[in-house]
Amino acid sequence: MSRYNLVANEIIRDISAGLYQPGAALPSEEELGRLYSASRTCIRNSLEELKKQNYISKQRGRASIVCREAARRVENVFNLGLVLNLHEGQGESYFLSLPSFLQKIEGAQKVIRSHGANLSLLPYDHYAEHPERELLRGLPVDGFLDFDFCLSPNLAAFLAGGGKNVVSCFPQHIEHIFPHRHPQVVLDLASGVRQALAHYRSLGFTRFGYFGLGDDGLWTYNIFAKTALEVGTRLDPRSSMLHPEKTANPPLLAEILGMFADVITKAEAAPQVLFMDSSACAEQLVQILRSREAVFLQTGRICAVGGREGIEIARRVNIDLIEYRHADGGAKAAELLMKMVLREELASRREAVDSRFVEAQSEF
Repeated sequence: MSRYNLVANEIIRDISAGLYQPGAALPSEEELGRLYSASRTCIRNSLEELKKQNYISKQRGRASIVCREAARRVENVFNLGLVLNLHEGQGESYFLSLPSFLQKIEGAQKVIRSHGANLSLLPYDHYAEHPERELLRGLPVDGFLDFDFCLSPNLAAFLAGGGKNVVSCFPQHIEHIFPHRHPQVVLDLASGVRQALAHYRSLGFTRFGYFGLGDDGLWTYNIFAKTALEVGTRLDPRSSMLHPEKTANPPLLAEILGMFADVITKAEAAPQVLFMDSSACAEQLVQILRSREAVFLQTGRICAVGGREGIEIARRVNIDLIEYRHADGGAKAAELLMKMVLREELASRREAVDSRFVEAQSEF
């Protein structure tokens, strides 16, 4: 989903909150850019989107005016918030640069729009959590989505304890990080691993290796190793490597993968199937092996874990993929949150009807 769509949703939320009144002019493009931390081009695209949806009227060279019908349209619209941890000062752009995160947002938006609701980005600073959490809980938001543990357990419990609905969505390999108690959607990996192992064993493959980087690589390895034991096989330590750093340094990563290529091309350590925790790393390893004309590419298979972006990589370099369906996870989390919000709304309406009935009875 484009950045301008997110900004447009935030402006709709502010119309709903009464910040921009029907018939009044929106701030200038320059001022909107400061308010929503967006470029001039992004703001212009957002305003065009709002005009298409008939939230504003806009003429060339004139201010954008909030349509009078807009207030009625958003009067009963549900507002949901997606919390973004500022991630040690990297800002919300860090998460919006991650394909897996954007895919979750894309899936969530489809569900949320089908209910006529709005989704807004809600950045907060994890290290200033205590002063900011009161502000989060006080926002006019009906429910919070949490992708990949942007919410700490304490903050999630604080929001839920304040009567806010919270739903988290995250991949299985990081399931153990925080003991959250609110509803969760876990993207399954073990079943994909189980199916892959069954497929390779049916082809007569018995030697399996693994490569992973950093904490994610270790946690993913644990799922592979546990699942392999469950189906009666194991990962061969001679053809496996867990590097402690998840490096974004291209020369260092190339060096690490080159060292691993040395290992798996030795006859005594050569796996028949190599599992990897990253499709991008798998592509780079294939390039290294091709440059060395390694026999492994003719005799074995590489199978990586990845999201939708990994599908193209798998096709490009002829590897297999165990896919994390991030968009499906985002959609399931949004659907669960909407059910909670709608159930709460229904209960509130029933309570209002019951109270009016009691009042009517007391008059007789």
